[in-house]
Amino acid sequence: MTEASASTTSIERVPTGVAGLDAVLGGGLLRGGVFLVMGSPGAGKTVLSNQICFVHARDASCAVYVTLLAESHSRMLSHIERMDFYEPSLVAKSVFYLSGYSALEEKKLEGLLDLVRREARQRRAKLIVIDGLVTVGAAAEAELTLKKFVHELKAFTEMNGCICVITTSSTDNPSGHYPVRTMVDGLIELRLSRVGMRTARELEVVKLRGSRQLMGVHLFEISSAGIKVFPRVEAIYGRSPARELPRDRRRLGVEGLDRMLGGGVLAGSATTVLGPPGSGKTLLGLEFLKEGARQDEVGLYFGFFETPPRLIDKAEGVGLALRREVREGKVDLQWLAPLEQHADAVIQRLLGLVEERGATRLVIDGIAGIAQGMLHHERLEQVVIALTNELRARAVTTLVTEESGLEPTGGQRVPFGRFSAAADNIIVLRYRERLGTLRRYVSILKMREGRYDASMRQFSITERGFTVDGGRRRTDLLRGVGGGG
Repeated sequence: MTEASASTTSIERVPTGVAGLDAVLGGGLLRGGVFLVMGSPGAGKTVLSNQICFVHARDASCAVYVTLLAESHSRMLSHIERMDFYEPSLVAKSVFYLSGYSALEEKKLEGLLDLVRREARQRRAKLIVIDGLVTVGAAAEAELTLKKFVHELKAFTEMNGCICVITTSSTDNPSGHYPVRTMVDGLIELRLSRVGMRTARELEVVKLRGSRQLMGVHLFEISSAGIKVFPRVEAIYGRSPARELPRDRRRLGVEGLDRMLGGGVLAGSATTVLGPPGSGKTLLGLEFLKEGARQDEVGLYFGFFETPPRLIDKAEGVGLALRREVREGKVDLQWLAPLEQHADAVIQRLLGLVEERGATRLVIDGIAGIAQGMLHHERLEQVVIALTNELRARAVTTLVTEESGLEPTGGQRVPFGRFSAAADNIIVLRYRERLGTLRRYVSILKMREGRYDASMRQFSITERGFTVDGGRRRTDLLRGVGGGG
């Protein structure tokens, strides 16, 4: 180890307090750094910088917010005062707003720099926001003048252990703001992107000097809570090694089907249930959760197309009573309408509920509900792999329903086959025409470990629930291969 490396200490990270952003930043902003927040009008630059200010102020740290030729302070505060992070008692006490335009007009960049340093020292501020780099650049006599301004600002923040955030508008020119881009410690870009008829808010940490960050684009939203960032699922989940699980099986609660599965599915495994509309996928999922409640396991139903009251009524219509289990907290029924919901946000909510409820059994009723929130469908395979790996690592036994085409001849059309490739087991429900009537059949298409019955069995849904007919023949037994596809 050299003398230089031995004396080097890691730079402290300061959390922004913006949900999801610190995960993208690898922990937060670097103490003593200067950061550029770039975005088109309406992208969220002002909301983000104000949100960071109030979070710092709540931690007993002062923030100085310097505006230039932007909207007035009263106008800006009227826009953010409806947001949860805004606390009027902190204004002029811990968050100080001042205009720097007069100083800039009178003495150019040197006058603005003097104002920033004086106010920051007087307030003992640990956060400085300069809102409007475009105006600063317009006042610069030359590119070298602007670079000198940023250099001296960096020297001040390093010496005083504070952080400076500079906001600016995006430019179509790739070399726009180049002098500043090269000198700042970090660059956060906010974008508004059109995807079909939807507009998506995207965030990318383009640069974070000498540090780690989650590369690539991440979606975010602005609500009454302020800005919330949703790191890409495949970037943060699915890397944890699966814990050692008991090799016992979890019964689905349907006697004939459990017999076909050799006693049930392995604990911690992921099972896909494929079937056309009305084939019984949802009911099988509820049977699975009901059986878990009998075994004192907590189950979570996460669906997109049927509300909890309808599910309970539907289950009772076939003799499957769930009210007591729901009331006692052994089964939690959650419904989320799949209307312009980002897939990353949906999955974060799902995993949060699994953690909060302590669920060991999970039903995701309709992978299409997640797929519909995927703005870029080429991500679907990676997202599914990350989700299933994360659930395995959390020892959650999962059953996912997936709709297939209605083909009475017996063929099975799989619209999201890439999810099926990530599953440990695949159960297929289908219709077949017999004597002028459509009858239901079930078969095991895939099972990674253990012996299973590969024959096709007829099943019924009656007032006694989901019932599989017939026994099994020795010639129908197959052995799944561990780790196979």
